[in-house]
Amino acid sequence: MASLMRRYGLAPEEIERRSLELIEAAIPTCSGWTSEARDVVKRMVYAAGDLGLCGLTHVHPEAVEAAVEALRAGACIVCDVRMVAAGLRHTSNPVVVAIEHAPAAAGITRTAAGMQQLATELDGSLAVVGNAPTALLALLDM
Repeated sequence: MASLMRRYGLAPEEIERRSLELIEAAIPTCSGWTSEARDVVKRMVYAAGDLGLCGLTHVHPEAVEAAVEALRAGACIVCDVRMVAAGLRHTSNPVVVAIEHAPAAAGITRTAAGMQQLATELDGSLAVVGNAPTALLALLDM
């Protein structure tokens, strides 16, 4: 008898392809996103496993183009936590993890404190929040 993996398992590339096809079919066509922004939202939904993000996500029409230009120019990528940094595909851009720069701060999370600590380094950088909502709140307060 064949193992369950042999019977039902798929290659990682096939899982990703099928998942992205399902997400593409579920994303509303009336979003107003550029095709590049749509691809970003698909990846967000894929990473989170939450189709509800489609209706909650707003992408500025110039955001993706600006991010790509910044990455090509070598901009720093500031992540909220190490897990998010580990999920970045190969990049030669410097990566900084906010929680690792957090001073002791009473009353706020370490990720929020780390983002606040890195405020001057964020100008011209890309901020990636994938785990800590308070890091996003700290960014939005800046």
